[in-house]
Amino acid sequence: MLKRKLKLIGYVRTGDSPASEIDQVNAILDYCLIQRYDIVALLKEHGPPSIGKAQAFELLKKADGLIAYDITRLAGNASDSFRELRPLIEGSIMHGHKKFITIADGLENVTPTGQEVLMNVLNDWSRREEFPAPTYDPAQHEIYSVNQNNN
Repeated sequence: MLKRKLKLIGYVRTGDSPASEIDQVNAILDYCLIQRYDIVALLKEHGPPSIGKAQAFELLKKADGLIAYDITRLAGNASDSFRELRPLIEGSIMHGHKKFITIADGLENVTPTGQEVLMNVLNDWSRREEFPAPTYDPAQHEIYSVNQNNN
């Protein structure tokens, strides 16, 4: 049985990340190449999450999921995650049956365990003032550019 490739929206945000835009893009493209996922749109923004994040969640309506370097790319601080990000993840992703992946955090919501871990992370953020540092270190991985067809 042939399985349809998942079509994902990529989201990259720089400004307060230890990972550069190129590191984030390469990590997303590498992950999708290995997993055989297609990136149908890659949105980038600098500074606090705003229009790019809103566009990513709007495009998510016609895609299978959203992928980001780490979950902190989607929220500017812990209070943002509780107030803004949690309803988006619960409404647009969890209840919309969409895939959600963050590479550095190793988060995904495909399995019940992954969903539980994701909700625990969001709950922890509501009790925390600062985000934990991402664990993905691009220097420990071979980074290369990937050309993907969106067919």
